[in-house]
Amino acid sequence: MGLPGGQTILYFVALITVAIGEVLLIIGLATPEWTAADSKLLDVHLSKGLWQLCASGTCRSIGPNKAASLEVCQAFTLLAMVEGLFCIGLFVLHVVLPIMGKQSHRLLPRVAMATSVIALACDVVSLSVWGAKHYTADGINYLGYSFILTLVGSIVVAIGGVVGWLCARRSPSSSVA
Repeated sequence: MGLPGGQTILYFVALITVAIGEVLLIIGLATPEWTAADSKLLDVHLSKGLWQLCASGTCRSIGPNKAASLEVCQAFTLLAMVEGLFCIGLFVLHVVLPIMGKQSHRLLPRVAMATSVIALACDVVSLSVWGAKHYTADGINYLGYSFILTLVGSIVVAIGGVVGWLCARRSPSSSVA
């Protein structure tokens, strides 16, 4: 018995990889610790994310008067998340169409791979702007887990997208024009 859509196991592993990367990216996007600092003198933990500022577990939303660099980070990270979702959708569509008896176009996996790479590029822009503007190497603050999750998530999405595209190229169901 063959796999759904005539794909290989590696194709489905790539799809799951993209989904895991997307979850990491969404968690990093939503959590408020892109930059953090610990003050031993005041015994307080400070953190800043894309949407909130926190001090010792008490968070408040970043208001409408935010820096343009923060808006750039928000926009490009949201774009990375949307591109990752498009990638997942296109890879799933490439499997579902043959199951439904319809032809899957060979460009679907290529476009999915392109969206995964675009997601990484958007995230690199966001992370670069954040690092340049909101992080100082003074030993007081450090890059938090949200920043790292976003970085790892976008890299995993891109790797999964490229592997999925390579697998789909070798699949018999992908030869349809």
